[in-house]
Amino acid sequence: MSDTKPLFVIKKNLQKSKQTNVYFDQVLTYNVLEDICKKIFQTTVFDVNFVDNKYEDDCLQRGYNIGRLAYLHYKDEIHYITFSEQNPGGRDSSVQSVPPAFERFLTYQINQKRKRCTFHYYFFPGAIQKITEYQKFMYRLMKSSGVHFLNGESLKIKPFLSIDDILLNRKNLSENNQANRSSYITKEDSNHFLFFGKTYGANKYASFMLCYAMSKVAENDQKITFYEMIEKKLKSIPQNLENILKKCRNVNVQRMNESLDKKSIKSSRKIRSHMFLRNLLQYLGDKECAFCECDIPEVIDGAHVWAVASIKKQNITEEKKFSFVVDKNNGMWLCKNHHKIFDSGMISVLNDGQIRIADRIGESKRRFVERITNKTKLDDKYITPEFISYLEKRES
Repeated sequence: MSDTKPLFVIKKNLQKSKQTNVYFDQVLTYNVLEDICKKIFQTTVFDVNFVDNKYEDDCLQRGYNIGRLAYLHYKDEIHYITFSEQNPGGRDSSVQSVPPAFERFLTYQINQKRKRCTFHYYFFPGAIQKITEYQKFMYRLMKSSGVHFLNGESLKIKPFLSIDDILLNRKNLSENNQANRSSYITKEDSNHFLFFGKTYGANKYASFMLCYAMSKVAENDQKITFYEMIEKKLKSIPQNLENILKKCRNVNVQRMNESLDKKSIKSSRKIRSHMFLRNLLQYLGDKECAFCECDIPEVIDGAHVWAVASIKKQNITEEKKFSFVVDKNNGMWLCKNHHKIFDSGMISVLNDGQIRIADRIGESKRRFVERITNKTKLDDKYITPEFISYLEKRES
């Protein structure tokens, strides 16, 4: 480490430098580095070392600059800094580089066991003129994860207060078609969150960042199960990301793929397919009962139209049974009351989506079911030829 004066070490080759002919040593001017050094160490005296792809040390890996990253060290302190784009113009790429940079910081911190190690974000002058709602959401996630903002005070970035706070703001983004759909999150009960995260391409970093932020704001009795959505030949989350999440006190990482789910379905007397829940989240969106207006996720189940018990009795291949069990068209979101009532046959759905209460039930039961069922027809998103086919299989 440098003991005489602060030293910046920065890889000059960005991911697309060869195509764009733009290198980081052109972007990071002396004035920018001076401003950063002054904010961190209260001095304007420093050295800078721009290095090529072959360079590696305890802080940087070989290869190009992943995450628009620099580090500044002096005496026993290490400071990682990642940067916005100079002119983001509302593009989300200005925050997409943060998760991979943050992962490198956390990996270094864990491997070196350094306590005096900080991660910063720096806005280039003029970079906050056109901030999107998604970028604001990401900045709050970063703040919740422990990222220190060196500037951008006018944005008044505040951390999230809880996991529910994160989910509420994320839902608002989703309604504006701006949410990151690389992951799907719901509640199994008041203290258990299910996180279905895609683990390929850039999605793996976005899923990681979101889950890490959730773990940081979680209450002591809350836990998160991170299901890695491994599909076909797609890879699981990189080992270093998995190791970081496993070190979080409240995160349980599980790999979810078809073969594991098939094994669970075949061996279990009571079917509980998390792949089915994931498919419903992708297809129907956040949990909301199809028969009433309840949207409290911890009291809403993924209910099968054609019951799993009936599917298992069919004289068909295990592969076909599995496809029926996890099919998004074979499910509805139902609150626990309506799930039980639907399974008991007190309420049914016609092929056109009309919701009907059975005539055979007693008057007192009928009054109760009528009182809690304030929808008379399913939302159109449910009514597909496949869904109708499952209704017919259910009735037969």
